[in-house]
Formats: sequence, structure tokens, C-alpha cells
Amino acid sequence: MDGFPVPPDFRYRSVLERGRPAHAGDDPFLRRHPAMDRGRRAKIFAPFDALKGFREAVAAREAEDPGAPGSAYCPEKERDSVCCRYYIEKDDPEIRDVLTAVNRSPLADRFLRAGDAVLTDGEIHPTAVVPTVASSRDGRPCVFPMKWGFTIPGIRPVFNARVETASVRSSFREAWEGHRCAIPASWYFEWKHVPSASGRTRVTDKYAIQPAGGAAAWLCGLYRLENSLPHFVVLTREPTEALREIHDRMPLILPAKYVHDWINPLAAPEKMLDLAVTDLVMEKAD
Repeated sequence: MDGFPVPPDFRYRSVLERGRPAHAGDDPFLRRHPAMDRGRRAKIFAPFDALKGFREAVAAREAEDPGAPGSAYCPEKERDSVCCRYYIEKDDPEIRDVLTAVNRSPLADRFLRAGDAVLTDGEIHPTAVVPTVASSRDGRPCVFPMKWGFTIPGIRPVFNARVETASVRSSFREAWEGHRCAIPASWYFEWKHVPSASGRTRVTDKYAIQPAGGAAAWLCGLYRLENSLPHFVVLTREPTEALREIHDRMPLILPAKYVHDWINPLAAPEKMLDLAVTDLVMEKAD
């Protein structure tokens, strides 16, 4: 990414200098198989995972539009449209109040009883429970803990939704119309995708990406209730020309001043897409 602007106050660099906090998330695979590393697991189970993925894709297509052969819906593509990682810096002044407020929500205790503690610091992975901002029943912006990922019958959780199709897909349509949220992040991570000679995509360098000027990245999302607890997905869009060098998608990010408009259930979300943040900076991450 030669020539891409990296400001001297890029927050990712400051976190590296003082040491990154340990991620508190629980990995179900490592819990069940503590002696097996991920590389060995991948070699053993790759053929079975591939077959399972094919069956899941077929089941999801049929569930999305039964009787419509050749449907363009692809859950694998929807899920992989970004690499699904972002970072919360607990001392980030723009989002500190949100991080403090989330543990006062009654939902935080309910998630904890279900086995999921709310994460307010460090690198965030899919299936984590994290702070979000959404509209309360009386229309006020409020902080809620939500779990990252929709459960769609027949497949693994889906973590992203394409902004181009969210308004018409049955899995996201209702949330698009009235259940929108914003996810505060200090920056997000993306891996550079490079086409190989075989035609497959090879993943190389990891980058930390944030809005220029050091602003927080307010990721736009959709949410719904699953087993009476809120779950969300992150909306993705076409990348800027600069970001296209590493990936063909990026999160939909709005400036902080438009967050309340985005979560307003009476607002028209399609009219806000042109307000998205496009001035971003990046730095290689470890």
C-alpha cells in the first residue's frame, strides 16, 4: 500500500507500543480440543468442512427463496464479504461513554447467564457480545449489548449483510426497515486478498483501518432478537478505490453525527448511504 496516508497519531500504533490487551473471548473449538492447534484441525477436517459448506449453501438458498433455482443468494459470500474483526480501545474518548454504559444494561446480565460476557476492550471476533447503540422503545438512543451474528436455519451464523441487497433479502429486510444499530470501533481489520495463479484468492497482510483524523469507526449494522436476545450483523459496501487494493468489500461506516439518524426507525436508511465515511487511513497490523 505504498503512498497510502498513515498519520503519526494513528491509534493502532499507540496500542502496539503499550501492549495489546488479552482477548477475553471464548473459543469453542479450543475448549473442546485444547491439545489440537488450528493448523492440524484444518488438515484433518477440511474435506468434511467443504462438504458441509456445500450442503449449507444449498439449504440456505432454498430457505431464502424456495422453488427458485439459480438464486443469487450465497451465504458463504455474504459471510466472507469482510474479514470480520475490529478493535475496541477502552480509552478511546469518542466511545468511552458507550463502553461504560453497556454493563449497566440488564441485557448484560442476561448474556452473562447465557455464557457470554460483554467485551469492551481488545480485538473483537464474530459471535462476541459487544456494545452497540440502537433506538429504545420510546425512540431514544440507548446502549445495548448485542451478539455478533444472525443464525439462519441450515447454516452457520452470518456476520455481514450487503447493503445493496439487505432491503430485499428475507433474512435482513425487517431489520433494514426498522431495526438498525451502530457498532462503535476504534478501527477495523482487513486482510489483503491477492489472486493466485490457480484463480483462488490468497490472503496476505493484515491492516488496521480507521477514519482519517483519528475518529472512531461507527460501523452500521442491523439487529434482530434470537431467543429474546439481540443479535446483529455488520453492513458492507463497495470499497473506496484505495481500499480496493486489499479487498472488494468494506464496512458501511457513518460519521458520529449521523449515528442517531441511522438508528431512528422512522428514517429512510437508503438516503443515508451517500453520507458514509470514505476518507480512511490504514497501517499494517501484527
